[in-house]
Amino acid sequence: NIRNGIKLKSPESGCLKLDMDQCGRCISFDNKLEGFEKVVEHFKQNRTRIHFVCESTGGYEKNFIHLMIANGFKASIVNARRMRNFARGCGLYAKTDKIDAKVITRFAVVIDPEAIILPAKNIQFLNDLTVRRQQLMEMRTQ
Repeated sequence: NIRNGIKLKSPESGCLKLDMDQCGRCISFDNKLEGFEKVVEHFKQNRTRIHFVCESTGGYEKNFIHLMIANGFKASIVNARRMRNFARGCGLYAKTDKIDAKVITRFAVVIDPEAIILPAKNIQFLNDLTVRRQQLMEMRTQ
């Protein structure tokens, strides 16, 4: 498998950085459905087995990950703190989207995180409702 690091930003900022080939070549896509579909097209055309890895970004990564898995790619989400600690361990303290994408790719190659297996849609819906209920309960008790 070829592992690719993904740096997702909020959809409002409109940026998705992708370390394409583990050789330092980064490209950008729009961080919305059209951009995600371009990623799918690119890799389906190249007929490569890809494992996409991104850090958790508070939910911004979900749509990307779901689309990649639905199109037959492997995908993983890694805790952002774990990624930052890995970068520090490699001596990388600078923080740009391009550097982040490269660090995520290096992490993916070294650690090889486990790929996500998506639950059925109804189970995912119930999980999302449970998370939202907990958030509302916490807001109510503050």
